[in-house]
Amino acid sequence: MDALLEVGTSFNSLVALYQGNSDYRQEEPFFKQQLAKDERTYGPHHPNVAWRLNNLADLYRALGRYADAQPLFERALKLLSKSHGPNHPSVAFVLNNLAAMHVLKRNYAEAEAFGKRALDILETAFPSDQPCLAPVLSNLATSYYAQAKLGLAEERYTRAIAIWDRQGGRDHQELCANLNNLATVYRESGKYGEAEQTYKRALRCAQGSLGRWHPKVEKILQNLVELLRAMGRMSEAESVLQAAQAASKDRLPGSLEYREGRKQETGGCQ
Repeated sequence: MDALLEVGTSFNSLVALYQGNSDYRQEEPFFKQQLAKDERTYGPHHPNVAWRLNNLADLYRALGRYADAQPLFERALKLLSKSHGPNHPSVAFVLNNLAAMHVLKRNYAEAEAFGKRALDILETAFPSDQPCLAPVLSNLATSYYAQAKLGLAEERYTRAIAIWDRQGGRDHQELCANLNNLATVYRESGKYGEAEQTYKRALRCAQGSLGRWHPKVEKILQNLVELLRAMGRMSEAESVLQAAQAASKDRLPGSLEYREGRKQETGGCQ
């Protein structure tokens, strides 16, 4: 898993936006206040409350407080299932958030189960090229990769990348990260030619959207080094390694990763 890049694979707008700010870790009181306000205004079983629960849960997930996040995600899931029905897209979005959390917890079988349920709902509700499917496919791919199901991981990453490509996301950070992850699947499957091309595309993508010295750029360079060594191209590997070391040395300390927000209730689907 060390060769993979984490992506913003949960459906949430507020937490993702706050993560672009160094103070986002201090926002728990705000999320709690919003939840309490909607519970007073609408009652504890209203769909708006479910989304507030989802927001607070996703903040806890981002902070690594999984024990706090899980019951809130589960309560949101129960409320949305009751108000909209178990096969409504909003249910799928919370299922995907649970899948994303279980990926981080390294509970990959659980992540796969939640992700498959989410994907089934969304594929029934929307065309196959809708952007809300891409994060679900990405989470599923990661859970498959971690369970050594490389063929399934390749297929899911490829589908997610195709969706982001069709959306014009040439330098989209999630596209960049998933290109790196697909390249890693290719590498571990022995498809070195495909891996090299895809790492190089991931590198161009990441440098274009993040700059030359971002930690994700450094990670992709390191992955490319490992591939070139496996291919016996030692001199090229050494050149790329020097570039990776320069990226690490010249990177500004304390740099934050930006994660783009999404539509909260539609996940980018229409």
